[in-house]
Amino acid sequence: MQITGLAKDQNGKEYYIVKNSWGATNDYNGYLYVTKNFVKYKTTAFLLHKKGIPSDIRKKLDI
Repeated sequence: MQITGLAKDQNGKEYYIVKNSWGATNDYNGYLYVTKNFVKYKTTAFLLHKKGIPSDIRKKLDI
C-alpha cells in the first residue's frame, strides 16, 4: 500500500488516503481511507525517496 494523501471528515478527524495493490476494484477506484492509528498499528516499514527529505536534513545525513 502507498500513502498518497491526507483527508479530513466532516468532524475534522484526519485520515490517510492509501492506494491499495488490488487495483481499482472498490468504490474509491483502488483507494482507501485509513485512520492514522491504523497505520501506526499495522505499519512495519516506510520507504521514502531521498528527495522527499528536506535538503538541510539530507546534508546532515550526507545523502
